[in-house]
Amino acid sequence: MLTPVFTFNGKSIPCFCGYSDSGTITYELLAAMLQFMDKLNLFDRSDGVSPFLLSNGHSRFELPFLEYITCKDHLWRLCIGVPYGASWQVGDSAEQNSCCKMALTKAKRNLFEKKESLGLEGTIEKTDIVGLVTYAWEQSYSRWELNKKAVAE
Repeated sequence: MLTPVFTFNGKSIPCFCGYSDSGTITYELLAAMLQFMDKLNLFDRSDGVSPFLLSNGHSRFELPFLEYITCKDHLWRLCIGVPYGASWQVGDSAEQNSCCKMALTKAKRNLFEKKESLGLEGTIEKTDIVGLVTYAWEQSYSRWELNKKAVAE
């Protein structure tokens, strides 16, 4: 399986993969994501302009995260969106969400069938998640025509 790679400003960016035991975005994950982008030097800060982060109100803005984004060595500008509104999220549409759920169900079914055919226990392990999400992503959110439609709506 290939790791998803995105090209931005001529740079190849590997997929960031992280998780929390609770299954939600934590301040540790938020900081790790920004550190990941900072280590790749994705944003030119030579002009004094800091990268902008638009986040929802569900995020956990605890002190270690806030300390990271306000450090002068890797300053970020943060804007907090409406906690329970998703209309501002680019690429978020009912059609894409449905496609993702259906594709994830199909990927899980295929995984179970493959494991059973090999005589393995039909369970989903942490190591299976990236493959499942990659398949579902390709069938939903990575479809540019749906992204354009969601943004237009």
